[in-house]
Amino acid sequence: MKRRFVNFMLAAVILVFAAVFTGCFFVTEPPDDGSQTGTPSEGTQTPSGGSQTTGGSENTPQQDKKEGVVGDIIKTSDWDISLVYVKSLSEITGKYSAELPSEGKEFLVFFMECKNNQKHISTLYSANFDAYVDGLALTKSDIILNHPDDWENTSFGTHCDRRLRMTLIYEAPVEWEKAELAYKGNIFLSNVDAKFSVGFEDLAADDYKQQGSPFGEYAFDEQKITEFGTAVENRLWKIKLLNAREYTELNYSSAEKGKKFVAFFFEVENKSSESQHFNIYDFNFYCDGYSLLQELHLSNIEGYEDLSGDVISGAKREGFVLIEVDESYKNIEIFYDDISDSKACFAVSAEMLHTQENNED
Repeated sequence: MKRRFVNFMLAAVILVFAAVFTGCFFVTEPPDDGSQTGTPSEGTQTPSGGSQTTGGSENTPQQDKKEGVVGDIIKTSDWDISLVYVKSLSEITGKYSAELPSEGKEFLVFFMECKNNQKHISTLYSANFDAYVDGLALTKSDIILNHPDDWENTSFGTHCDRRLRMTLIYEAPVEWEKAELAYKGNIFLSNVDAKFSVGFEDLAADDYKQQGSPFGEYAFDEQKITEFGTAVENRLWKIKLLNAREYTELNYSSAEKGKKFVAFFFEVENKSSESQHFNIYDFNFYCDGYSLLQELHLSNIEGYEDLSGDVISGAKREGFVLIEVDESYKNIEIFYDDISDSKACFAVSAEMLHTQENNED
C-alpha cells in the first residue's frame, strides 16, 4: 500500500506542476525506422451489452465532427479520443478504504481511451476536460486513491500511435438527464475541440467491464524485439538491456490479482565528459500499446539497486526498473527520452521472457 501511495503522490506533484506551467509538453519522438532501437482485438462491447466488434477492428474516428456519444472516437489535432463508458457510483473501492462522495451526490466517472496521433510525445491532463450535468459545471474529484475498474491514470508523455487510459471523476447529483464532457487542447483557452454527450440511460451497470479497445488490437512490430545484452548509444549514454524477469511477489510486495511484475535490468555508461544523473523516469513503458506507470520498489531485486543515480564521466551503473502488467500481456516497449534529447528504444515479448524462464529451469 505504501508503494501505491508514493506512486500516487509522485504523479500528483508532476501533474500539478505541468498543469500550471503548460498545456502540452512536446518532445520529438525517436524515429520509427529502427535506427535507434536495439533491433538488428479483441472485440469491443457496448456498456448495455449490445453490438460487438470482433477481431482487431477499430471504430472510425469522427474526423469531421466535434461532438459524439458513448463509444465514439473523435479525432482532434493531437489526440484520437474515445469516451468508452460512464458510471455513476455511490462509492469507489479498491486497495484503500472506500471513498465516498459528498452527501446527496454520487461519483460520475468517465472512462476514456486516447491515442496520440502526432509525431512527437504529447501529454494529456485531467485539466484538458470539463464536465457538465444539465448545464451545470461539475467539480473534479482529483484526490481519489482507488482506481475505478482498475483503470490507473497514466497521463504522462505518450509517444506517437500509443494509447493511454484515464478516468475523469466528478461529483454529480444522483439524478440528472444529460451530461456533457468537453475537451480543450489548450488548458488556457476556452475553445472546445471535442464534446461527448451522455444520457442518464447511457450509464453502464456497476459490474460492467470493458472488453477490448475502441482502437482495435495494437499492431506490434515483432522485428523490434531486443535481444538481451543489446546496447544502444545516444549522445550522453550507452544503455544496455541486461535482462528482464517476471515476478508475482517481490520481497514485501505482491502483484495485484491478475497481474505480475516485470523487472528490467540495465547497465548505463556515461559517455559525456561531465558527471550526469541517470533518471529512470525518463523511461516510458508501453504494454500492448498502452502507457504504463513505473512501480516504486525500495529493496534490491536480484542484487540490483534502483537504476537512478549519479554517474561520473566514463563510469557505469547497473540497476532495475519495475512495472506491473496484466498476466495476459503480449509485448512491452521501452522508450528512453531525456531533456537533452538523448534517446533509446527497446522491446521484449512475453514469449521471449517465458522461453528464457523455461531454459533456466
